[in-house]
This record gives sequence, structure tokens and C-alpha cells, in this order.
Amino acid sequence: MFVKGQSGNKNGRPKGSTNRPVFRDYFTEKEILEVVARAKEQCKTKPDILRMVIEQLFGKAPQTVDMNANVSITPSEEVKEKIKKSIEIYLVENGDKDD
Repeated sequence: MFVKGQSGNKNGRPKGSTNRPVFRDYFTEKEILEVVARAKEQCKTKPDILRMVIEQLFGKAPQTVDMNANVSITPSEEVKEKIKKSIEIYLVENGDKDD
């Protein structure tokens, strides 16, 4: 029975799974090579075609983000003033909770 707000799949979808069918699941290697050859010709006028074919064959390239950047972000004086004013407005409208 369906219970509102409760997932039917307790473990969730497996990591890396997809609902999208991919070319390699339905075509022989010879057919794939033919599609790639056609895509190479077509990409001269429509470059997105080759990217789509490659993504279908091999999956999307993973995108990594380097979170180890040593960056110091200092707000400008204008931004500091806007933040101060926003806090003051908030405190006036909602009362100072430190009392």
C-alpha cells in the first residue's frame, strides 16, 4: 500500500544507475562505428552531435571541483555597509533576541 511521504525503495537508486538507454546496449560494434563516422561528418555543421554520440557511448565526462583553493574573499566596503544595514533592518523588524 502507498504511504504518503514514504519511499517505496528504502535503499534508493544505485549510484551510477540511469534510466536513459545508451547506444552500446542496443547496437553492435560495427553499427556504432557507422554512427560515429556519420557523426564526424555531421559535426562539421552541428558540433553537438559528436558530443552527444560520445556521451551515449562512454557516458558524460566526470566533472571535478577542486575544493582546496586557498582563496581569501574580502567584501568591499560597499558590501559591508549593505550587510550592516540588512542586519539593522532585520533586528528592528524582528527585535533584538539578545535581551
